[in-house]
Amino acid sequence: MALRPDTPVTAGFGLSAGPLDWRFGGEYVLLALRALRDEGIRVRWRVVGIGPDRERLLFGVRDLGLEDQVELVRAPADTFRDHLGSARWALLPWIRDGWSPFASAAVAHGLPTASAAVPGGSGSLGSVNPVVPFIPRDVSSLTDAIRAVAGP
Repeated sequence: MALRPDTPVTAGFGLSAGPLDWRFGGEYVLLALRALRDEGIRVRWRVVGIGPDRERLLFGVRDLGLEDQVELVRAPADTFRDHLGSARWALLPWIRDGWSPFASAAVAHGLPTASAAVPGGSGSLGSVNPVVPFIPRDVSSLTDAIRAVAGP
């Protein structure tokens, strides 16, 4: 079920992990979260990773007023397994080189997943778990994908 306006911040959170650089696409996620918040929908997003764009993401979080929704965990991306069990959904926002061990683990864990990088261009990984695709760098498409996977 997709989220609707006036949805409070969800108890669970969406999880992403990866190197925080230009390929990650985090600034587009922030814009999508702000668009959802403007609609009255507030979801939480946790990012596990380190990299040169961490400061830019932190400034974006503050500039867009998303401090209560976004958490940047400064840790190597391969420590995502410490957070996987409490996540409710996964987000793979990479603009390039996006399928990763995190992506495979999130899907295998059964998390509803939104991805800009779906292997083979399909909407699923066989019958294991549906993946909601979105267009890289397209905030509207990303917003719709988050709304679809972050629902109750």
